[in-house]
Amino acid sequence: MAGVGLGIGALLGVLLLHDSLFSSRGPVEVPYPAGEVERVRLVGAVDVYVDGEPRPGASIFGAIGLLVLATASLVTFVALRFAGARRHLRLFWLIAAAGLAVAGADELLAIHETIGHNLRFLADVPGVKRPDDLLLLLYLPGALAFAWWFREVLREHRLTLGCMVAAIVCFALSAAGDLASSRAEEWFELLAGLFIATGLLALMHRHLKTNLQIRVGVVGPSVRPAPLAGERAREPALDR
Repeated sequence: MAGVGLGIGALLGVLLLHDSLFSSRGPVEVPYPAGEVERVRLVGAVDVYVDGEPRPGASIFGAIGLLVLATASLVTFVALRFAGARRHLRLFWLIAAAGLAVAGADELLAIHETIGHNLRFLADVPGVKRPDDLLLLLYLPGALAFAWWFREVLREHRLTLGCMVAAIVCFALSAAGDLASSRAEEWFELLAGLFIATGLLALMHRHLKTNLQIRVGVVGPSVRPAPLAGERAREPALDR
């Protein structure tokens, strides 16, 4: 409790010393192709650069789709856990949910673009025009590692395996198009998302259908329930 009290006191102190936790210093120019970049001062002491790219449009719908798919993957993990499915299968859906949630948050909040604006030296790497391009490439090794680790799970369904291979190819083309500042990278990114969604939904249906089967015993026609004692006593009376 003492630690909580100290934390609240420190927060109140910051609020009293500063009008706000952060304040916008207006747009700034960057030496590479980018949208609007804003300089924001945190607690009146530290300046960070935040991507000001407008989000309404296809990007916001893509982010919502990724977050919905992440939620469905998490629900699948919980359902398979209660059903007693094997651990490797449950881990597949848990990691998939985490990865999709990170991708959705990045798409919604422009996280890797904002990090890139604060690591401008990455733009000096040969062949790189914007610093966030290198950060975007970090997704590809993670996707390949996930596909290799859970290759047995993906092989269970041909449609899912084909969709994942196509998604990785489209994502690689999207990253290459981003490095080349090509408009085609948005289309490849969209195709990658559609392939991932199709493959995961097909696999989700298969796993839930297989592991959540309800087995009910069926009583054969030759088995009849025993009559009650009262019914036996009344039968002779009916014959009379």
